[in-house]
Amino acid sequence: MYERAVLRKPQKKAYGVTVDLWSIGVTFYQAATGSLPFIPYGGPRKNKEMMYKITTQKPEGAIAGVQHRDEGSIEWSHELPVSCRLSR
Repeated sequence: MYERAVLRKPQKKAYGVTVDLWSIGVTFYQAATGSLPFIPYGGPRKNKEMMYKITTQKPEGAIAGVQHRDEGSIEWSHELPVSCRLSR
């Protein structure tokens, strides 16, 4: 789905309920923390290829991934940030 929506790559694939669940999860994460769960260096709109990599190579159990430097590694999170009231 990300390829179709952001990278504008055509696909003939139909999407099921898992795409809706992913979208709800991203929305809940953003509502709880105030930020997107997956952020490549430069932002998701400027660094689409890394955004694709982050969302497709996410380790099991990770709920967020951020790349702080260009060409840098991805810092994965498995819990909500401490600053989030829901993590207490």
